[in-house]
Amino acid sequence: MFDLLRRLRIRHKRFEEEHFRSRERFRPDYRRLATSLLARLDFDSVLDIGCANGFLLEAFQAAGKRVAVASRRHRLVAA
Repeated sequence: MFDLLRRLRIRHKRFEEEHFRSRERFRPDYRRLATSLLARLDFDSVLDIGCANGFLLEAFQAAGKRVAVASRRHRLVAA
């Protein structure tokens, strides 16, 4: 039983890694979106409660915005 659970976790982790790598091609689109939002909105901080690669947060942080992420365990993590 333990071995089965371990194999399932490994397979799930591998899927997540492959899934996130496959989204890398969208990074430029998220940068354009972030640039547009930064030009139109006045804000100092961002709270991410979604589940994605963090491309928007990366761009916001590079622009000097404070970034926080709600983790899977519902804790806030300041980045």
